[in-house]
Amino acid sequence: MGDIITIDAARAAEIAAMTVPALTAELAALDKPSLELVLEAEKAKGESDERTTAIAAVTAAIDAIDKVEADAAAAEAEASAPVEPVIYDGHTEMRNADGSGCSWRGTSYEPDADGVVTVPVAACADLLDHGFSYVAAKG
Repeated sequence: MGDIITIDAARAAEIAAMTVPALTAELAALDKPSLELVLEAEKAKGESDERTTAIAAVTAAIDAIDKVEADAAAAEAEASAPVEPVIYDGHTEMRNADGSGCSWRGTSYEPDADGVVTVPVAACADLLDHGFSYVAAKG
């Protein structure tokens, strides 16, 4: 896929005048504001079966961009959401960004293959201050 481009209203009108197959090929390279210009130009052409199909193609391209943006926003929100610790037998799992282990009150805690350490719950406040975070519960 090539670079995403931005067009002006005149180019949007040219694209809107294309046949549906040619229009569809042009849509793949446009950014959302450009697609919205093409949609306005399509709607200004009046109603016909071909224009209705063209409008549907432009709307589908805009919807696809909206979905990608919404999915990215949801993934970012999920990634930044706080994780509640899972406590079992007085311990919880934590991870440092670099995957390292830790030492707390004279005891060393080595990470597993995923960079996760199992530590006493009492150590959590200290480890949070040193870049550790809770590990989400395994689903």
